[in-house]
Amino acid sequence: MYFLWNPLFVRRSARARCGLLLVLLLVWAWYPGGRVAVGAKPMHLIVLAGQSNMAGRGAVSDPDRVPHPRVRVLSPDGEWVPAVDPLHYDKPKIAGVGPGRTFAIDYADDHPDVVVGIVPCAVGGSSIDSWQPGAVHAGTGARPWDDAVARVGRAMESGQVHVILWHQGESDAKPGKAQSYEQALEDLVGRFRDLVGRPDVPFLIGQLGQFPSRPWDESRRIVDAAHQAVASRVPRCGFVSSLGLSHKGDNVHFSADSARELGHRYYREYRRIERDLRPEVLRCDRIWGQAPHNAFTDLIRFQDAWYCVFREGRGHVSPDGALRLLRSDDGHRWESVMRFTRSDADLRDAKLSITPQGELMLLGAGAMHNPDPHRHQTFAWFSEDAVSWTPEIPIGEPDYWLWRVSFHRGLGLGIGYTTNSPQDRHIRLYGSQDGRRWSTLVPRLYERGYPNETQIRFVGDRAYCLLRRDGASPEGNSGLLGIADPPYTDWNWSDLQVRIGGPAMLVTPHGKMIAVVRLYDGRTRTSVCQIDPVHGSIRELLALPSGGDTSYAGLVWYDDRLWISYYSAHEARSNAFATAIYLAEVTIP
Repeated sequence: MYFLWNPLFVRRSARARCGLLLVLLLVWAWYPGGRVAVGAKPMHLIVLAGQSNMAGRGAVSDPDRVPHPRVRVLSPDGEWVPAVDPLHYDKPKIAGVGPGRTFAIDYADDHPDVVVGIVPCAVGGSSIDSWQPGAVHAGTGARPWDDAVARVGRAMESGQVHVILWHQGESDAKPGKAQSYEQALEDLVGRFRDLVGRPDVPFLIGQLGQFPSRPWDESRRIVDAAHQAVASRVPRCGFVSSLGLSHKGDNVHFSADSARELGHRYYREYRRIERDLRPEVLRCDRIWGQAPHNAFTDLIRFQDAWYCVFREGRGHVSPDGALRLLRSDDGHRWESVMRFTRSDADLRDAKLSITPQGELMLLGAGAMHNPDPHRHQTFAWFSEDAVSWTPEIPIGEPDYWLWRVSFHRGLGLGIGYTTNSPQDRHIRLYGSQDGRRWSTLVPRLYERGYPNETQIRFVGDRAYCLLRRDGASPEGNSGLLGIADPPYTDWNWSDLQVRIGGPAMLVTPHGKMIAVVRLYDGRTRTSVCQIDPVHGSIRELLALPSGGDTSYAGLVWYDDRLWISYYSAHEARSNAFATAIYLAEVTIP
């Protein structure tokens, strides 16, 4: 208080006195040994636990050293200091960027009235056994659980724990250890919640790194299954996907960019739990129903506009099928801009993509009229502006229906299925650099059951293929998930154990693999599902307004939500159409 009456202060102007007071308040608020909150702002604590990928091993750059004004970290001396990477000091020579600081900044930005306190407790190389009371981690001499108890206790003198982030399991992904991991993790969740005095505190579990250059063995799959089981069974636990994240060059530790992305994914999962967010249909509009039968859609954004394409005709199968292209600036008001026809064919199942040359590519198949010797021929049209289009170009081979094209790093992949040989059902993989000229990469990619419609998506350089099968063959008619790395000639297939129709798939920026398919389990509908690519499974998230003749979605991730075009007959009873085209916006928390 003497400072306020000091003559050097009193003689200054009112503006200067206010400025000096502001500086004094800031120094007082942020001095490491002093107060930990600005004014009356409470402190919310975040506990970081696990092993090296939570401690962080990514390379530190200048932005990682810039503190956030409301994010602090508990120092080794038990003091609150500005939170800059590295946060951990388990192995000071190699500690680096982890997910914790990014999570804390997201939390602070979403909670402007609090100070965020990070409590670093992770220990590189620690197994879950070393997180027992009294246990010692031989690699560092640390006592992970006992040290966490002490550090969390010190931190709780300043605030309350609001979330616990856990990333661990690499050290337990070994034969003889992985089998006991699930129960040990569930016990640990209970002990942490007892420690912080909050039986409902969110506990978030990060997935082990999925690096193509280091394929998972059975032990890692067991640990991953344990992570997912605990997250789904224990209330207010969450699972955070690592799909698409990369390592820093050692096949073990996330790169700095991936560690930061993982932090964003942790926060997204935290927000889902705290706000009880679930997949939700925000809106679903009928955007076209002028033909008797409107079906088989696709959706894309091109040059800042929406485009939806579909087949229209007198019936589900009729000789007059044409492809109609709609355009919209906002996704609400649509206009027809093009109609593609052929006098010698029923045009079907249009698909849209963008070539490496920046052209909009429209793909469709012609069911050829007699007396053509072939049943089907795939065609493509190209446009630089979605207004002027090239004449149709035959692509692929006759009687191989090239279903959909996906481009990645200058390479397009497309799968064609046979249509004229019921005794020899198989699919063929094609490749192209421009969408016009195609070569066969794998003549017989898959041939059990009746394989047909597909969707290929890329995560990094890894390709994933969702494949439909039909018929009553002994091999079954359930859908498959295929995975391949460059040059995409060797694929591994997992049976999803669920029959699907009209496969459409994408991966969200947050690492969730989403499919929109027709389901056949007693109530026909078009549904949004999530695929687990590690274990080869699929589960329904929510059904879209649909029924009867329905399916064939187009998917775009835009504005942090999933946009879906599809067709359905659920409103046909009181209208002139048999099926109509719909556009839905869906949240995927």
